[in-house]
Amino acid sequence: MTTDGAPTEQARHFLAGVAQACADLDPPDRERLLTGLDEHLAELNADGVDLVAELGDPATYAGELRAAAGLPTPTRVLETAPAGPPTGPSTGWPSPAAGGPPTLPAGSAAGVPTGGRRGGPALLAVVLVAAGGVLVVLVALFLLALLFVGRSSGGSPVPADGPPAVGTSATVALPDVTGMPATQARRVLEASGLVVEQTTATPAPGGGAPGTVLEQDPLPGSDVPPGATVVLTVSP
Repeated sequence: MTTDGAPTEQARHFLAGVAQACADLDPPDRERLLTGLDEHLAELNADGVDLVAELGDPATYAGELRAAAGLPTPTRVLETAPAGPPTGPSTGWPSPAAGGPPTLPAGSAAGVPTGGRRGGPALLAVVLVAAGGVLVVLVALFLLALLFVGRSSGGSPVPADGPPAVGTSATVALPDVTGMPATQARRVLEASGLVVEQTTATPAPGGGAPGTVLEQDPLPGSDVPPGATVVLTVSP
């Protein structure tokens, strides 16, 4: 399809923005989202549609495509600086300022803790070991009580590898593609492993822009097996 210079330029810039917003995806997922998108954008542009006004900015549109296809959206991790200056590697005192000696706590000699703190680490270790022993005993008593209750009630103990797995069938939650252009809706559904059939609606007042999905069968949110057929009703 041949378009004027301005629409072609906008479509090309919009596609580049969408591709940049999907740069973190694996190549197969990125190719699946972008395949056919250039033709869709060129068709809209050729009809005089402003892409940004119709679809939003490229990054937002890329996020909608990713969400509809069940792909993760990028998140930004914020790193926070420590609340205070770092402490020394072994003493726990603040690191010395540039060119000056380290500051020792008042009333202590170099390398010797202040009075009343001798043996503190050893005492703490003894307390922790004792607490751990008590916890182990309590857990053992709890498990013995459960075993006794199970035997007294006639129930059989649970196998070591857990209860038997209950068989489940894999299903796909049907995405909501109503209101999308038909080409975009088809791409989203096929990315979810579904088969798409398309019908044209009978012309009616206020039926939406040409090529827009008016209805879908089954309804959005339905659980369907992979490979199920979804029928799209598209405005003429």
